[in-house]
Amino acid sequence: MNLPVVSTPDHYYINQEAAQYYHINMSKVPRDAVVVKPTDNFWRQNRVVLIPALLVVLALLLVIIAILHNQRRQKAFTTELKAPKPKHLKQWSSMMI
Repeated sequence: MNLPVVSTPDHYYINQEAAQYYHINMSKVPRDAVVVKPTDNFWRQNRVVLIPALLVVLALLLVIIAILHNQRRQKAFTTELKAPKPKHLKQWSSMMI
């Protein structure tokens, strides 16, 4: 029996809609395959809204961190002011008045 030699194609083209319809696992498709009509995922559909939203969230987190840092500094300063002064400092402060 004489079988013809058939070469495999250099590039595979996969229609993602058809692959989903026939329940073909896309992880089994060769990595160099060209996907035709890729279905949009959540990121592709909403990136115009997600990028600015993520930037706003990042900016708000930075503001919160700055506020918390400022509160810690202020608390440390007020506790330092409320701390009892040593005797020799009390004498000097009374002499300056």
